[in-house]
Amino acid sequence: MAIPYFIKSLDPRRRSDDEKGTNVLNIGHALANLEPMQWLLFLSGFLAWSMDAFDFFSVSLTVPYLSEQFGKDTHDITTAITLTLLFRSLGAVIFGVISDRFGRKWPLVFNLILVAILELGSGFCNTFQQFLAVRSLFGVGMGGIWGQAAATGLENLPAELRGLFSGILQEGYAFGYLIAAVVDLYLVPGDPHTWRSLFWLGSGLSFGVALFRAALPESKV
Repeated sequence: MAIPYFIKSLDPRRRSDDEKGTNVLNIGHALANLEPMQWLLFLSGFLAWSMDAFDFFSVSLTVPYLSEQFGKDTHDITTAITLTLLFRSLGAVIFGVISDRFGRKWPLVFNLILVAILELGSGFCNTFQQFLAVRSLFGVGMGGIWGQAAATGLENLPAELRGLFSGILQEGYAFGYLIAAVVDLYLVPGDPHTWRSLFWLGSGLSFGVALFRAALPESKV
């Protein structure tokens, strides 16, 4: 009885030294032959994913300010984070379907603009109910970013580079969080608008990335 291929593939096979050397050469050759547009498309995906993190962590970084602003305890404020994550799945489905139907470029541009608008609106909320509503809608926009950013950044790269660059792309989330943390540490305490300034800056950065993606061509894949 023949063993199904997917079961045989579970058995790890140690690669020979020649195979390892060939793989390194292939990656080096592929890196040297990347076109500028491939780098730019990857950068646009990386930045989109970074802005996703910046905008999402704006809440967790400003919990003390939000608690004081809305007269709520920490547990209540973090409800906004929960709602964002709950609606994220909905956004992933919606924008995934739209991206497959209408291409990678304009759905991602629209998605980033939507996120920018909702992030801006978050900074103008005056009641806790308004804040929860806006952050719930933000979750829909946030959910669409990762799939489109990953597709934009990786699908135009050679197959032998996608594993390496997918790891780099994933670190865009840490990069976005780091930027938000630095801004929260140095800008927010001295700004008269305190927590609102972080949300407004995130909105501007997301809109800037949308413009950057709009200036690049559609994916060739």
